[in-house]
Amino acid sequence: MGFLIKADFEHLIPLDELDIIINSDETILNEAMRSSIEEAKSYLRQRYDMALSFFDVVDWNMDQNFTTSHIVVLSANQYKNGTNYAIGDLVYYENGSDDVYICIQAAHNNIPTDTAYWTAIGKNNALYTCIQAAQGQYPNNATYFEQRDDRNHLLMRLIANITLYELHSRINPRNIPTFRIERRDDAIKYLTKVADPRNNIEIDLPLVDHGEQKGLDISYGSSELTNNHTY
Repeated sequence: MGFLIKADFEHLIPLDELDIIINSDETILNEAMRSSIEEAKSYLRQRYDMALSFFDVVDWNMDQNFTTSHIVVLSANQYKNGTNYAIGDLVYYENGSDDVYICIQAAHNNIPTDTAYWTAIGKNNALYTCIQAAQGQYPNNATYFEQRDDRNHLLMRLIANITLYELHSRINPRNIPTFRIERRDDAIKYLTKVADPRNNIEIDLPLVDHGEQKGLDISYGSSELTNNHTY
């Protein structure tokens, strides 16, 4: 995976609409995200440490070794009654809890809340930061993981808007929705201003020199952004 994941776009576009744009082919989305991330890096790398600012979100896997500061996402397909499930299979069960369950005993028509067959291991599409080297540990094990997302959310939103523009451009470059063009242009303008320290505009990312943190961290839904751009 990369710096962004599909779930990050739900603040900007319904995910079912996103699926239509990419023809339910996530390789198309991944390629657009990679291109948009590289474009953002081209503006930021003179001031900010790219290795510390951009880090991949990886899928949680029982067999993978996770090290401190790894960010993992837990996601699963919805449970379907009548399906044969094997030990280690993950399912998401819509029972109001957003829980993901791992199969601990071969199951057929045994709902995930049946603890003889399933164990809850975390929340669906939730991100967890590894706080201690872990392998074979569930994301809801607080000794090894904390449910938090340390990525810069303003940067995420800027890149997501550039990505959505790229996806629409792929379909029909002459018929891109006006608001997608405006949001992409505003994102590029903002990154351009950030790239020049004379503008006194910063993003809360590690600087190239000593990794000192400066600026404001503006998250989704924040009202702290005081300029008139729409990102």
